[in-house]
Amino acid sequence: MYSELIYSVKTESHEMLDIVKELWSGDVIDESSNGLESPITAILRGNSFECFGDTVYDAMEETIKTIHRAEKIGKQVNFVVAGSIIDDCEVIIFMIECIDNEATIKASLADSYENEDRYYRFEEADSDDIVRLLKRNKKRTFKQAIKDDIPLGENLEISYEEWYNNIVNNIEE
Repeated sequence: MYSELIYSVKTESHEMLDIVKELWSGDVIDESSNGLESPITAILRGNSFECFGDTVYDAMEETIKTIHRAEKIGKQVNFVVAGSIIDDCEVIIFMIECIDNEATIKASLADSYENEDRYYRFEEADSDDIVRLLKRNKKRTFKQAIKDDIPLGENLEISYEEWYNNIVNNIEE
């Protein structure tokens, strides 16, 4: 059983961050909005926010919703999602890259029984480390990733098309 999914969403500019945060439907953890962080610290921290979920599919779903909402208002969004999901013997790291409303995903699994060093490297990785660790992995569309059975923590119980249509047909505007 995997623990909670933790991931961060990063953009190249503060303007794009504002657009993505506005379109993102999940709970956003943004320390700069609590009044405790100085503007300088916020700039140094970068253009990002953190989110939580149960599976990698939660991050994929939020990405689909964000892209769909952006398209409805005629916006192009660009962002990177990087995160991990950990259990006692496995760690999955993943990266979603959205460029001009087109999303791709990379993911990798480390098993502590097969390679303990890799497991701890994945377990301790922050979002920048995850991007670096997945640099050589092949990008796939969400549909292709599911078809290729890359490590996402679980399998879909329905077809990709049905899953996707359920997401876009149930978006709260």
